[in-house]
Amino acid sequence: MNNYVNALQKGILSKEYFCNSDVTNRFTEWLIPFTEGKRKISEIGFEYEFNDFSGAIKSYDWNGIKFEQTVNQFKKWRTELQSSNQTELENTCEMILKWGGGGKLVSKTMEKLKQEDVRDLLDRMNNIFDQDKIKIGELNPYYISSGFTKIYAASNEKFIMYDGRVGAALCYFIRNYLEENKIDSLPDELIFGFGLAMGKQNRNPNKKGVKPNLFKEISNNRTNHFVSNIKANWLLESMSPQVSLKGISDNKVFALQTALFMIGKDLPVS
Repeated sequence: MNNYVNALQKGILSKEYFCNSDVTNRFTEWLIPFTEGKRKISEIGFEYEFNDFSGAIKSYDWNGIKFEQTVNQFKKWRTELQSSNQTELENTCEMILKWGGGGKLVSKTMEKLKQEDVRDLLDRMNNIFDQDKIKIGELNPYYISSGFTKIYAASNEKFIMYDGRVGAALCYFIRNYLEENKIDSLPDELIFGFGLAMGKQNRNPNKKGVKPNLFKEISNNRTNHFVSNIKANWLLESMSPQVSLKGISDNKVFALQTALFMIGKDLPVS
């Protein structure tokens, strides 16, 4: 039993043990060539106009907003979320949610936020996220969703937006890593969740017709969503100094997350 698993069994997520695990490092070494274009994502079944992470970032367009504009918008929101005024914080959170998709995403998350002291909530969450050892029991599943992950990402630059698409892409890469390396079981370090699409796109990274599924859907287990998000924060942070992305020198973690978001739009069915 390695140190990461030992801590996990005690209800602790350890950044040191996760990032230094041989399991994590071997997967990272396998994934990095896809970020730099030394391997093409078409090799594992994707059919996009781009073929690596740099191309995915360049292709990013969310309601007419490109990657650099999105980075600047998040910097602006990060400043606004330093406010101590409840109304101002609620307004900023609502803008973030509307940017993220609107609809039920806004109403459900805002309903929860209006019941809270938002300044206190963000401070408590950021205090947890900044720790190198996190007690899983402190990750209240009430406070994670595709809405909350965007707010936390705007509040804390070390926190990524882990939505269904990001999770789907990451899980699909993990599945292919396991298959290529003939690894029969999913290591604890590589347990992540994904989110299903609302439309016709495929965002299920599990191998068709194979049971039990390797990966679980995050809306069915919000604690899994929280744990997946935090581990993804650490994974991309540890990868970022090792990758070279065309045209990207800063904000590499945000860029890697953006690439996963683009890649996770529609997974190959296999």
